[in-house]
Amino acid sequence: TGEEAIFGADHPLRLSASMLAPYKGKVVQSGNMMLTGSGTKDNLALAALSGENDRAYLYLFNTAQSANKYVKVGLRAAWDTDSASGDWFAVLPPFGQLFIPISDMQSVDLEANSGSPIVEYMLFQKDTD
Repeated sequence: TGEEAIFGADHPLRLSASMLAPYKGKVVQSGNMMLTGSGTKDNLALAALSGENDRAYLYLFNTAQSANKYVKVGLRAAWDTDSASGDWFAVLPPFGQLFIPISDMQSVDLEANSGSPIVEYMLFQKDTD
């Protein structure tokens, strides 16, 4: 498909044999989180980044494979605050991946549609030259 030609085969970033990044950077934080379930926002608190005007990227992967286990993603405007009700900027489908730019000291809310899917994550920080 056209999408596959641009982004490659649909497989998690962690399964890539080699990760050729177009920038110098490092993985600051990684892990996985089992979500509480439908109607509950779970906060993914991101590690503080060093420096000012940081350039960072967040990768999310929904490991669920059932069709109804999608995850809504919302951005918290400030550290230790809640995202606004219904303020979701993305929906992560089952076995879906998301790669977004994110600034320092922000965190995201994740809400499962059903069940308790596990979301894997990695926070990358670009080195400044």
